Amino acid sequence: ARRRRRPLAPVDPDIHDRTMTERPGGSAGVNRDEPGRLAALRRYRILDTDPERAFDDLTALASHICGTPIALISLIDADRQWFKSRVGITLAETSRSLSFCTHAIQQRDLYVVPDARRNATFRDNPFVAAEDGIRFYAGAPLITPQGYALGTLCVVDKVPRTLTPEQVEALDALRRQAEAQLELRANLIDLEADRRHPHKRHRPLASGRVSRGWIAAAAPVLMIAGIGAAFVLVNQ
Repeated sequence: ARRRRRPLAPVDPDIHDRTMTERPGGSAGVNRDEPGRLAALRRYRILDTDPERAFDDLTALASHICGTPIALISLIDADRQWFKSRVGITLAETSRSLSFCTHAIQQRDLYVVPDARRNATFRDNPFVAAEDGIRFYAGAPLITPQGYALGTLCVVDKVPRTLTPEQVEALDALRRQAEAQLELRANLIDLEADRRHPHKRHRPLASGRVSRGWIAAAAPVLMIAGIGAAFVLVNQ
């Protein structure tokens, strides 16, 4: 059966420049415990790491599909947003206080700002006030199995706009891939640590365990390997 995409949050039709907020019940499952969220982010051991093609491919696709010059995978730290992957900008991080994504992670649904200049929350933001600044933003929260929103897969444009239903669905599919990649990356780190130190107890895998059902569904063949070409799991 086709997976139901997360819908856009509703927008007041009479205030078309208003930031789209969460649909009724849209925040269900989002864990609002900020210390717990930051601890979860640390457990993924991804902050300040080198670029990785698996994530760069997703931002490249998001930029292409949505037709935006900028696409990012952002992770929201205590006082900054750090970009694991970025298309169209050179900045590696910005202050969290200036971040659109810190608002996006407050809900599960796609968070859309059609025109930031006409939005009370963002119009005075220096990234918006600049002549060629941010006008459009759409951020899909990246949520862990425990309900913590670590960051977003987002697209940004310098002109006011919105997304088509097809673009929304595609961005949601890319979000799911980004979430799965975060889990796979964290689990690989743990599996490798267990292989190197079999008698030392490590933390539970990021999602609690490697889901063999998820691995079996990966296409076409997913092999999880440790250093030294020792295959740990194969889904075929």
